[in-house]
Amino acid sequence: MMESLDTIVKQVKSLVEAGTATRLILNAKGTLLKKEFLKKLFETAEKKDVSYDVLWLNGENEKIKIEDARRVSNFLSFSPSQAKHKYVISEEFINATPEAVAALLKITEEPPEFAVFIFFTSNPAQLLPTIRSRFTVFTLNVDAKGLVENKIVEKIKGTVLESLLGSPENALYISKNFESLKALFDESKDTFSTLKLIEEKVNHDEEISNFEISLLAERLFLFLKREEMVDVYQGIKGILNAKNSSMLFKAFLDAAIVIFQDLTILKKTSYWKGIKRVPYIEYYVDMSCPTREEMEWLLKVGNKEYYAKANADVGVFLLLSKLVMLKGK
Repeated sequence: MMESLDTIVKQVKSLVEAGTATRLILNAKGTLLKKEFLKKLFETAEKKDVSYDVLWLNGENEKIKIEDARRVSNFLSFSPSQAKHKYVISEEFINATPEAVAALLKITEEPPEFAVFIFFTSNPAQLLPTIRSRFTVFTLNVDAKGLVENKIVEKIKGTVLESLLGSPENALYISKNFESLKALFDESKDTFSTLKLIEEKVNHDEEISNFEISLLAERLFLFLKREEMVDVYQGIKGILNAKNSSMLFKAFLDAAIVIFQDLTILKKTSYWKGIKRVPYIEYYVDMSCPTREEMEWLLKVGNKEYYAKANADVGVFLLLSKLVMLKGK
């Protein structure tokens, strides 16, 4: 059942204010959604700056080591300086080493009453039973459209962006970056204008948004014609050689997976009218359905360990080739 983020924050706030140490595991995906949850929690539970009373154990792709557990012990040995509580936060707890887990279990046995542990994870089932039994587990099963500001909702009706509101992460990103995203769509009119935008985003933006690159990669795939493929590949190859090729390859993979999945729904089921990305259906009409083998290959390459080691140049060439072949013209 979908809930509003405010409802979940209210439930967590009641636990935080209960007067005892709070241990939470939050099943959530997407850094933006986690930050939005914490922002709302701090606003309602603390109503003040809590930066001095928050200890981050790790980022989403970082390990939690034994020395991090020792930092927690030192952090909780003093009372809060500004907030009512002290917050120990992990952005992905399944990345904790066994030694760190053992140490943190001891710390959470009898912590001070002001302690609040918030351990985010994308897969609670991977956590040890002793961890799950000691913590209260919440799932951030959030209604995506509820995260988008009303004024934004009014503007995006009938646009391509409306079809991208399926996930909370997307909805939050669109809400916070609506004008820049709309400008991207307005500027990406064909294959080469889209390729140019990808190059500009990669070479000139200090913080490259994987979401924006994925959107542009998808439009590039849909615009692409057979006779343009060599020039497009050479352009992408130059971009990959200049920047973080693994991250960029992942953005292209995300875009290709979405197209493959939508094509399968459109061509093999009677549920195509339920595809949220309706504005794109006009591009799918002349495309063939990917085979099961092609879909399995794409999902395999989309596995983090696989694509991180893959040759990004070759991977992009294969993606372009497969998508051009699906166009059948």
